[in-house]
Amino acid sequence: MDDSVAACRDFAEQLNTEVRERAALGEPYSTELECFASNVLTLFEEAGVVEDPEVCVRGGTLGRAKWEIAGWAFPPSEEEDLSQLSVLAVLFHDDPEMPPASGAELRRRGELGVHFIREMLAGRADELEPAADAAALGRIIHERRHALTRVQIHLATDGMTQRLREIEPVDIDGVQVTCSIWDIERLSRLGDAWQEDIEIDVPSMLDGQGLPCLRVPEEDPHYDAYLCVVPGVLLYKAYEQYGQRLLELNVRSFLSGTNKVNKGIRETIRTTPERFFPYNNGLALTARSVELRQTATGHSEITRIVGLQVVNGGQTTVSIHRAWKLDKMEANVRQVFVQGKLTVITTAEGDGEGFVEMVRSISKFANSQSAVRADDLEANQPWHILFEKLSRAVWTPDAQSHWFYERARGSYSVAKAKDATTHAQKAAFDRLWPRRQLITKVDLAKAVNAWNQQPQTVSLGSQKNFKAFMHQLGTQVHTPRLDEDLFKHIIGQVIVLREATKLVRDLKNSIPAFRANVVAYLVSYLSFRLPNGLDFKRIWEQQEMPSAVRDTLSAWAEPIYDTMVVSAGGRNLSEWSKKDGCWEAVKHLDLSPTSDLDRHAATDGTGKAVGLVDAAEAGEISECTSLTLEEWDSLLKWGHEAENLHWKVQGIINTLRSYALQGWKKPPSVKQARSAAKAIRSWKEDVGTGSP
Repeated sequence: MDDSVAACRDFAEQLNTEVRERAALGEPYSTELECFASNVLTLFEEAGVVEDPEVCVRGGTLGRAKWEIAGWAFPPSEEEDLSQLSVLAVLFHDDPEMPPASGAELRRRGELGVHFIREMLAGRADELEPAADAAALGRIIHERRHALTRVQIHLATDGMTQRLREIEPVDIDGVQVTCSIWDIERLSRLGDAWQEDIEIDVPSMLDGQGLPCLRVPEEDPHYDAYLCVVPGVLLYKAYEQYGQRLLELNVRSFLSGTNKVNKGIRETIRTTPERFFPYNNGLALTARSVELRQTATGHSEITRIVGLQVVNGGQTTVSIHRAWKLDKMEANVRQVFVQGKLTVITTAEGDGEGFVEMVRSISKFANSQSAVRADDLEANQPWHILFEKLSRAVWTPDAQSHWFYERARGSYSVAKAKDATTHAQKAAFDRLWPRRQLITKVDLAKAVNAWNQQPQTVSLGSQKNFKAFMHQLGTQVHTPRLDEDLFKHIIGQVIVLREATKLVRDLKNSIPAFRANVVAYLVSYLSFRLPNGLDFKRIWEQQEMPSAVRDTLSAWAEPIYDTMVVSAGGRNLSEWSKKDGCWEAVKHLDLSPTSDLDRHAATDGTGKAVGLVDAAEAGEISECTSLTLEEWDSLLKWGHEAENLHWKVQGIINTLRSYALQGWKKPPSVKQARSAAKAIRSWKEDVGTGSP
């Protein structure tokens, strides 16, 4: 059997097993179809195909035609983009043998999704069950109908197609509806960053023209090199189609339009696009293969690029896209040309590791305009390796099982397939590492950042949140300070997030959509109101969240959702939840607990428990704990020099600075925070920004 076929079959078996096990567990979805949709959306999100996915397996009839969808998401974007939306459709056979999926069958399934989009654009969302998540999606589509230019249907199946990748696009009142086919073979390639190749048909993007190039005469058998002049139009269209996937192997992500370099790029496009070529440093591009043709004048031009990656020039690429799309400078971008060095890596077929290693090396040496640390180039594994070791070593309180930390995606299924070949072995494996105790890297990052009162970061999506989590680890990435107690503490946070997810899911009539965002805000709000946190040691010992906490969160979920909706002021809630303003609005809520939460609060370094505080007190404590050591030093210096602070307040600030130095093992008391917060505000007003 061919290696690629064998790998695909293994993936299909693992996927089928995981879908069945998740459905049997009922967490967080109870049907196999929902679990399949969830797995596909997770694959898409991890590969950068979509952001903020929502499982939404629904169907029905509108007019005389049936409709059916399985989920929806937003395409990856640095800023709110109202012009695009992604919808998931599925053809699920529930068969690990990869049965054939005919073109006719796929087209019928795609048409069900197209009909839903057509009817929602026409304003028929109110004919659906009002509180259903499909109705929420329908309202978004109708509200965006004037801004929408493209809806991408991703049709996923566990069957095999005959190389059918797309279904003919449909135009609905100016909105282009396209449909991409993801069969089991294509889905299996999403597990590896370099396997699902980006294919650029150059003439289709440049009105029939190719990309002029000059081959560099090199004798190295591992690569071919070309010098090119890349039109801005090509970069815009490639990024419009593939988004962040074009930059997957770039060592740095886009730094936002406020970055000095990016501002300069956009200013050049605005004022002197014809000088972009001499002003810009150019691009370093890599690919797996290219196709060339000769022009009538005897010159070479590239017509197809397979496996394209922008390993240096991500800021240039995204800035060009943003200038066209958001700044409405299409005419200017059409005048932009960028110098490009394209390296076609000709490693042995199937040598994925060799391909990625060479790309990383090119990226390392090409990215010279600012320092590139080693942790930019690697996955920063030491912290995760140690956490994985702890997960294998630490027994649950009943001494019957472990939590399984999946450091590498799919390692749980691989371990089970390897170590459990008989029915008895599978049963033993399930007892030792039950699926409900499986944690992925993104699960962990969501739980930690939500408890660290960063719901807007969690709402950025799994991958961006994970990057933020890694950044916040700082030096611990390479020299982790992890022990058994901290491991149990983090598992406690995972348990809280999971149970909050369950209870919000059960409120689907009052919270019809954006439930993942609500969960992040709900957990962050609980942390905000409990300055010293929950007693995670007790949560670990019980392996569940206390009923008093669960009841309170259940009561708080709907008012938090309502506050998020009202504060959004008509904006899309998914985008609004990524903003600090959303978190500020939720923090102003002063919700009452339904049970006594104080007895579940953690103790500080002195053994004293700090229970629930009101919203105003929590805000003052948050003001204190958010200051850096440098800011505390600047505050003290300001107080001494201007004699603006009473000596008692200076003493409090000295004390809180020492707490900050110890990593806030002991939180400020309400009285300390009140005095310090008043001083902090006076200092910031006096010095302007309040920066050191």
